[in-house]
Amino acid sequence: MMEDICFQAIIVYQANLTHGSRLIQGGQSLRIETNLDVEHARRPVIGITLGDPAGIGPEVVLKALQDEEVYTRCVPIVIGNADVLRRCSEAASIQARPIKVVDSPRSAQGTNNFIELVHVEVPGMLDIRPGKLSREAGAAADAFVRRACDLAIADEIDAIATAPINKESLRLAEVKHIGHTEMLAAYLGASDPLTLLLRIICVYSSFRGTCRCEKLLTM
Repeated sequence: MMEDICFQAIIVYQANLTHGSRLIQGGQSLRIETNLDVEHARRPVIGITLGDPAGIGPEVVLKALQDEEVYTRCVPIVIGNADVLRRCSEAASIQARPIKVVDSPRSAQGTNNFIELVHVEVPGMLDIRPGKLSREAGAAADAFVRRACDLAIADEIDAIATAPINKESLRLAEVKHIGHTEMLAAYLGASDPLTLLLRIICVYSSFRGTCRCEKLLTM
């Protein structure tokens, strides 16, 4: 039996990749390099927005973070609402790791023992229902992207990965910028935004226990 699983991600904007420890000679400040600094220098810190909390975004994020290979390639930081993620885990019967709220992504451990999350509190989260369009869901999706952009500008994360949003919910929330490209351009102050679509198709074989991945890059 063969299963075709297709993941599509929008690679958006990349913040400053230069981080870690430094020593300023002659003077004014001294920062001692730690093991955490070294580890983060090897793996980029990726902020993953939760998307529309009434849509498939939370489930996609939870299932993606079940793949242990993710943690060998980056330090994933979910940017969203912890309660939404917990409710999604229960509703979709996903055995997710415990959620650990962090204030600074740069201080995250980046281990697969738990899901590290920057909590974003948005009014009306308890009123959001899966599959239902609402002003609250649109406002939350916008707030998650805004927070991710703030973290990128502050050099707390190296890049942003986005889960799906719903344009109708954004309109109900009267969000001015409808769509990730427009939102990121506005919140990051980018004058010439570019969307890069990366489609990764993984074909799993239950007979051979193997996985073949093919990448189709479209600009």
